[in-house]
Amino acid sequence: MASVHRDPRSPQGVWYCALTTADGRRVLRSTGKRNRREAMIICQMLQEAEDQASTGELTRASHGTRLARRLAGEQNPSKPGNPKMLQTGGQRISRVLGAATY
Repeated sequence: MASVHRDPRSPQGVWYCALTTADGRRVLRSTGKRNRREAMIICQMLQEAEDQASTGELTRASHGTRLARRLAGEQNPSKPGNPKMLQTGGQRISRVLGAATY
């Protein structure tokens, strides 16, 4: 189960995601967000990605798009998707996932 935490030395800093990787390790990853709700969305999506990676169901392109759409929906539920937000979300998830192939 994924959760978000802040560094106690930086109470106004970014939120970190505690998650379990596909190989079973527990790690902390920066979400880059100061808003807890946005950080939790990213954290849940990262955990979903790791869960899917462990079963071989994940493709990087599909996950980046899903994350971006989910973030865009949180920003403005009346709009189906903000192209700028989609691009930003896709870039963010690609950086977080790095060069790993799933």
